[in-house]
Amino acid sequence: NMTVYNKQNPFLASIKERYTLTKQGSHKNTQHLVLDLRGSGMYYEVGDSIGVFPQHDPEWVHKMLQALRATGKEFVQNKQTGELIPLVDYLTFKGNVTDISPKLFREVALRQVDPDKKHALEELREESNREACKAYLQKHEVWDFLLANQEVTFTPQELVDLLMPLLPRFYSISSSQRFVGEEVHLIVAPLEYESNGHKRRGVCTHYLCELVDLHTPIVPVFIQSSHGFSLPHDIHIPLIMIGPGTGIAPFRAFLQERIHHHQSKGKHWLFFGEWNRSYDFFYEKDWEEFSQN
Repeated sequence: NMTVYNKQNPFLASIKERYTLTKQGSHKNTQHLVLDLRGSGMYYEVGDSIGVFPQHDPEWVHKMLQALRATGKEFVQNKQTGELIPLVDYLTFKGNVTDISPKLFREVALRQVDPDKKHALEELREESNREACKAYLQKHEVWDFLLANQEVTFTPQELVDLLMPLLPRFYSISSSQRFVGEEVHLIVAPLEYESNGHKRRGVCTHYLCELVDLHTPIVPVFIQSSHGFSLPHDIHIPLIMIGPGTGIAPFRAFLQERIHHHQSKGKHWLFFGEWNRSYDFFYEKDWEEFSQN
């Protein structure tokens, strides 16, 4: 396979394994994912990240279509590529429907005919109210912002031109390719929170942990080099690793490579902070295994 996969041409990986790393009783729901790269010829070094292009939950897309009073079958032009695609596809794969773009906010304020609502939006746009504006934007997604301003109507094309693009998300790779072969291991913590009376979810974490069926090659991925976050050339030199929060991922990769692959004789110190040892000691068995070598 001579195809070169990159951000412009991602490889469609499947999820081989997905299980919870946290134990019953944890406040978190951190997951271990194994992506299958078989046949891609993709190569990564420890310390690298993987880029994932997510897609939106059909539920969000449905809410957007309702707010737009559209069916989803309308064709819109993707301004980046010039291609015409159905609105439902644009909202699923191309447009960011969770974050309200400054352009959309400005346009809604401009077109709002209800004087009270117009005044409130114009006030939020003032330089002195930057913090209040940020708080307002964090509380809303595009669909409930549109519903709150139902007086304003957009054609499907007008709306998609005001959306930001749906960008890839990056995850530290928690495996060494020299040890696991044609796989990428990830630690993913699904983001869930309430705002404005609605349940919100992280786009890509929800996609990877909930939406994608196992063993289905549909997840568009590419490798992002770390540029400098890597192992020392000397495989026996002592190593101190500090992983605050979920910063544990790359260090599992480092140790797989040093201890399992190179049989390093160096000393290894790993500092890792999580909420609770009883529930949130991710990869406990791995660390025990590493420390016996």
